[in-house]
Amino acid sequence: MADVIDLDAGAQVQDLQGNLIAVHGFVQWPTAFADLSDETQTSYPFFGDADAAADPTTELVVLDVSMCSAGIDAAGFGTAEFFVHADKTDVLSQDRVRDRGLLTRHPVVAPGFFFPSSATCTRGWLPVIWSGDQAPSTARYVLTTRKSAADDAERHVYQWDISDAERNSVDEPRGGGSSAAELDADDATVFRAGQTVTFVAGSLADTTVQVSGWSELVGTESELEGTRVVGIALTVCASAAKIPEFGLSVDGWNIARTETEIVVGDDGCFDDWVWFVVPFGGVPTGFFASDGANPMTGYAAWSLDGAALPAPQ
Repeated sequence: MADVIDLDAGAQVQDLQGNLIAVHGFVQWPTAFADLSDETQTSYPFFGDADAAADPTTELVVLDVSMCSAGIDAAGFGTAEFFVHADKTDVLSQDRVRDRGLLTRHPVVAPGFFFPSSATCTRGWLPVIWSGDQAPSTARYVLTTRKSAADDAERHVYQWDISDAERNSVDEPRGGGSSAAELDADDATVFRAGQTVTFVAGSLADTTVQVSGWSELVGTESELEGTRVVGIALTVCASAAKIPEFGLSVDGWNIARTETEIVVGDDGCFDDWVWFVVPFGGVPTGFFASDGANPMTGYAAWSLDGAALPAPQ
């Protein structure tokens, strides 16, 4: 260990590579997911990398992180990681999963945090797997450096006291931080129900997706205890390369995966309902399509606010 710097929530610090970084607070995942039984959590269809939360001894939290990048020091070697802990005196975890930042290929909560390119700023939500019985009180950013592959690693720890920085939901105003970081975070595009999106790059290039709205599937029981079934009215016309992966946002968290098989017709399109299981008490708030690889050009999101439809017949 090289050094440890203690900070209050929201305080900005310059790390060893010249990056300016701050952790402003955190949100625990929705009560609807926290109330699932261990058996249901193990079997729940989480989307993509968020399936790390299928372990019933863990849950997801998201850190509100801002960063202005000075660029990576190309003369050396290093990694940058995030953790949460019950106390600032906790021994730094060596576990490769628990209590560690989960770098997903889609924003678990929008806007997602992704390391900015050189000389730019960003701010967003970073998912972390948490295995404690109580809410975490410390967030850590650990920069591990070495001058060459043969040298010993040095760990530089920057830790924020987040014991009084918990928010009730991801919809609460975040405040604080640099204006540049706020601007980047609020610039994410979210489409409305009824709008058609055409992907222009990557494996989904020329694929079009339209979301008409959502509905409760009344009278159909979910096989997972503590959940119900909802549907999304979807039209997708796929390119030859790939069909998107589809997910549902529940209470602002993009973590539900559909198990509906998307079968396109002779015209290359699918026009039907796709189904999701949602915990009782959880509210569908959005829908998203992803190529499972690029969170920027391979991702699109729609709001379901005011988009409830009659149940399909």
